[in-house]
This record gives sequence, C-alpha cells and structure tokens, in this order.
Amino acid sequence: MILLFDLDYTLLDTKRFKETHKEPEYKNFDKEINNYLFPETEKTLSYLKNQGHKLILLTLGEPNFQKSKVDNSKIKKYFEKIVYEPKNKAENTLLKDLSMGDEDIIIINDKKEESNEMQKVLGNKSKIFLVADEGYKNISELIDFCQKLS
Repeated sequence: MILLFDLDYTLLDTKRFKETHKEPEYKNFDKEINNYLFPETEKTLSYLKNQGHKLILLTLGEPNFQKSKVDNSKIKKYFEKIVYEPKNKAENTLLKDLSMGDEDIIIINDKKEESNEMQKVLGNKSKIFLVADEGYKNISELIDFCQKLS
C-alpha cells in the first residue's frame, strides 16, 4: 500500500510553528523543526514503513522552504519519495504516475477539498485519511485505518 502524506498541518504543527516563527524569521528554524512534529509522528511513520508500506511525501508550498523543513527534520528518512509542489497537488505528475499502478493508496492530509481533487486523479484505489482542520487527530490512528484496509 502507498501512503501519500502531506506535511503542513498533517505531520507538522504548522499553526504552532507560525505562531513561534514569524516571517522573515523562518530562516532560523532549522535546528528546531523537530519540536513542531505532532506527537507520535515519527513512531507512526517508522511502524508503517516497517510494515512494508511505501511512504511518499507530497507537500505544497514554496519548494526551497518546504525542502528546508523536510531536510532538517528527523522524518525525512521514512519517505521513499519526496515531492515539493509549488501550486496544485492534483496537477502533479506524481499522482498521474501513481494512478497507473495497481497499489492501493491512502491520502493523508488536512484539507478535504484538496484530498478529494487528488482522489479524482488517483481513482477508486485511493482512500482518504483526513486529519482535523483545526487541531490534531492523532496520527497513530492511521495505523488502525491501514490495518482495516489490508
């Protein structure tokens, strides 16, 4: 199974990050980025990877900024592929490529509309695991979700 993750507001507490690091101070966050990962994120990613799932990160935003966040985080090592999308995830070639494969896909994201658009590209083999827009739905719940689909 392929697990397609978003970064901001999904794995990373971006709201708290923005409250602490106002622009243009974003440049000084490198050593602190791991402090903004949601609880259980690393443990959950490690577990899912060890279960044989393919983890992919598709993150929306200014590519250099997103890359800096990922490169300085301790979760980078769990992803087989990382894609930085500056405009629209649903138009990214990664989704078109994944839609041609046979594997089931779970979209893990905080935005319902964006997830629905991605699902249209990926087709019926994709499911959505939506984290709460305001606040945090425990990412460890994803383990149960994956097990139910297996």
